[in-house]
Amino acid sequence: MQGKIEEAERICREAISIDNCHAISQVTLGGVLEAQGQFFEAEIAFRTALDLNPNMPAAWNNLGNLFRAHGRPIDAINAFRRVIALEPEVSPLSILAEARSWNKRHALPRLQKGFSHPNEPSKDRRLRVGYVSPDFHDHAVGRFLTPLYAEHDRQKVEIFSYAEVARIDGQTNWFEQNSDHWCRTFGMADDQLAAQIRRDRTDVLIDVAGHTAGNRLLAFAERPAPVQESWLGYGGSTGMDALDWRITDKQIDPPEHDAHYNEKLLHLPESLFCYAPEDQMPLPDSAPIEENGFVTFGSLNNLSKINDRLLRCWANILTVVPNSRMVIKGRGLRDPQLRQRVLSIFADKNIGEERLDLFDHLSDKQGHLSLFGKIDIMLDSFPYSGATTVCEALWMGVPTITIAGDRYVSRMATGILNTIGHDGLVAADEQQYLELAKALAKAPEQIATYRKSLRQRAAASPLADQKRFVTAMEDAIRHMWCHWCKEVNPHG
Repeated sequence: MQGKIEEAERICREAISIDNCHAISQVTLGGVLEAQGQFFEAEIAFRTALDLNPNMPAAWNNLGNLFRAHGRPIDAINAFRRVIALEPEVSPLSILAEARSWNKRHALPRLQKGFSHPNEPSKDRRLRVGYVSPDFHDHAVGRFLTPLYAEHDRQKVEIFSYAEVARIDGQTNWFEQNSDHWCRTFGMADDQLAAQIRRDRTDVLIDVAGHTAGNRLLAFAERPAPVQESWLGYGGSTGMDALDWRITDKQIDPPEHDAHYNEKLLHLPESLFCYAPEDQMPLPDSAPIEENGFVTFGSLNNLSKINDRLLRCWANILTVVPNSRMVIKGRGLRDPQLRQRVLSIFADKNIGEERLDLFDHLSDKQGHLSLFGKIDIMLDSFPYSGATTVCEALWMGVPTITIAGDRYVSRMATGILNTIGHDGLVAADEQQYLELAKALAKAPEQIATYRKSLRQRAAASPLADQKRFVTAMEDAIRHMWCHWCKEVNPHG
């Protein structure tokens, strides 16, 4: 967790040398190897642990996460089934049922009955708003948080930050400097955190993690604030009775999605995302097709989103667009076995390795951004779409083609493209996705136009209008607060 990966690996191997039948040491080693992108060796370590203890939940869970991380969803599901002994669940309603089941088992027992909040139910006063997140650092979610901290009207809002941050970086320090109150919660028990929030008399408490790593949902379960809501960091319902609201927008969560959530949906008038580009973002280069004479597709999404069906779809696109190439970047692509899996799927469609450029994770931000200069058209992942990568692509002048799915995580790119007025890049299904890619690949002049105009188009849209977005968020926060005030004081 401190980032001392080489030292962690050394200690794990020393532990195994002392006792090579210690399954926990094998699981820990597997996690360390996975953190270094050595997926094949990590799998061996997890399987060694299971040879020693076939009924070890942690080993099956880590193996499932490993499979998920490099796009083997069926293997992942089978591993997770060994942990939870449930059938695979794929529909939004079944996922909600799982979240509600988690709530019943873990959250509801923590609810303190009979506790009343002493917060003054005045509709117009300055509100004490708390953000709870593990991502107050250089992270995609942290990047979407920065507009709030930069633009909140401090006469209306007093910011309390509850930071579940393990490693502090420069962005962490920026968030702390731009908070009215800062509380680092790493290592703090859930009941201690809930007690701190009560002492702070926080009015509106906003979860920015959901069921992701580092969340503090069990502190929310104790109802430390009168108004509690979820936003941004998780692509679904928490399933919790203690979370009253979820802030979203109608492009990503249309009205028929109400049934996907335990929380009551509150729609922002435009986008739930506000993109704040980093200061060092370079200017877009000319489109590669202008010099190369052929089109280059690309994907820089997290490799866990790159499943076999998606790879086969991309291979079909390269088949119908002669001489085209593709750039794929993802953590783990230096692993020989994982590279071979990707290459073999393209080879099945007679797409040779010479038409593919596979890059492992690049820790250097400038190196990551430079890859956009190699790409003419971004192909979004499905069924789990991109968000940060889509915003970055638009800012670098690279058009992104996506599919509008049936749930939040399948519609993030759809919402972003609609917000900047480019819904023509949104496909209804996989066939139209292929046709859009094929048509755009045949229009180099259109690709060049996108290269020159997309950044300006995005910058002039609500997607990048920080003050406009923060005003909408403040209105939403005030709406939720007034709703509570009316509940506790109907005649006030």
